[in-house]
Amino acid sequence: MKIFQIGHAYKSNSGLGVLEYLYQLSNQLTKEGVDVVFVQFDRNESGYTEELINGIQILHFPKHKLLGLHLPYCFKQWVNKLKRTDQEFLFHLHSVFYVPNFALARYFQKRGIPYIHTPHDSYSEESMVSKRVFKKLYLAFFDKQVMDGARAVHAITPSGALTISKYTANTNIKLVTNFVSPYPFALPVLLKKQICFIGRMDVYQKGIDLMLASFSELLKTFPEVKFVLIGHYSPNQAERFTQLLKHYTLTTNQVILTGRVSEEEKYRILQESYAYFQLSRFEGFGLSVVEALSMKKPIIISDKIPIADTVLAYKAGYVVSTVPKAISCLQHLFTLSVAEYRQVAENALQCYQQNFRPESITKNMITLYKDNV
Repeated sequence: MKIFQIGHAYKSNSGLGVLEYLYQLSNQLTKEGVDVVFVQFDRNESGYTEELINGIQILHFPKHKLLGLHLPYCFKQWVNKLKRTDQEFLFHLHSVFYVPNFALARYFQKRGIPYIHTPHDSYSEESMVSKRVFKKLYLAFFDKQVMDGARAVHAITPSGALTISKYTANTNIKLVTNFVSPYPFALPVLLKKQICFIGRMDVYQKGIDLMLASFSELLKTFPEVKFVLIGHYSPNQAERFTQLLKHYTLTTNQVILTGRVSEEEKYRILQESYAYFQLSRFEGFGLSVVEALSMKKPIIISDKIPIADTVLAYKAGYVVSTVPKAISCLQHLFTLSVAEYRQVAENALQCYQQNFRPESITKNMITLYKDNV
């Protein structure tokens, strides 16, 4: 069986949850003996090229035309040749509000080519608030057809599965959660009085304004604490961030914006942090939260992150719905005794090991693929 992952890029540490998931999933499937091919539409020239990275074949096709509605001719030729072989294969589409998915799904449906679709649980009511009219129309006319024609629609959280069912006639909705591979190298454990966040600097979605508001209040009680934010940001996002620092009377010594860092540096900062902090207004999953759990970090997150109930069930940290509650939980965290802190940290690791390790989840993905080839 050959699995063709279609994504923007086979890339680690991109700062985008979907790309990180695709990277880790492709690697883990390969370790389990699955033949994975990664398909990208990123060439400016005609024709396609191939390369091999980490034992995975990467195919680079020309970029889509007509806003993504026109598939490259060489891609169609390649698919037609693939169809004439005797091997079993399955395409895996990802993401939402992405025009090329509609073009791909329509092409596959007409030719009886099997595919599954993972919307990455991106249809929550909170995520539909911005550009609401556009998203509702796009979902009704494009994404619905992608999901309706898929052999299966893959949900990554129970709440996501429920939401997906409202927007598609496809009843074959399968739940297989995301995972995070443990960091492969030992890092020194030297805790600092700091909290950290990992992700895009999207002020609204990630709740960066809410986190800065909470952190500014924490400093009144614990002025020595630092807040480190790890992730890519645009010039506009940097300007907005600077405005927020001024608004909350914070300095760049207190709040550190690292920008994009290496994978090793990201995990080093996470390892030395006292806790992980994220007050997203909406999320598809919360991959960075799982990364923090894997490093034994107590968690303070919003109740809008889908894995919040799991964090609560394992007593791995705090789940909050308001800024005042976030302030209270931050203050409580820094008053824990050494023994109490270690217990929450152990709970965090147990939460990761029993719910988000790659081994069993990858086997579930392989079963999903085999059932829908």
